[in-house]
Amino acid sequence: MNHLFIFSGIYLIAASISLVMGFYVLQLHRKGTINRLFAVISACLTMWALGFSIAIIAPSAQSCMLWTRVSAVGYEIIYSVLLHFTLVLTGREAILKKRWIYPLL
Repeated sequence: MNHLFIFSGIYLIAASISLVMGFYVLQLHRKGTINRLFAVISACLTMWALGFSIAIIAPSAQSCMLWTRVSAVGYEIIYSVLLHFTLVLTGREAILKKRWIYPLL
């Protein structure tokens, strides 16, 4: 078995686990800010892992570049959402009330 299919399968498993965890946490309490942020983090991680999973086994260089760009959306957004999640989780929500922080996020 080709080692690329093994890596692609690992990324696919990570994407599906992340998606299921995001939906599960969102169903526990839909209106909770932390739960919503965790669901967004899970969606970004799913997009990232799914994009890499398909890019690894892509038949051509053009399709590999397409799926790499799709995965880039996931890993570009996840860091700002993780910072937002950390600020809410630690109780530092006062800084989020200031408008100047949102362009940084």
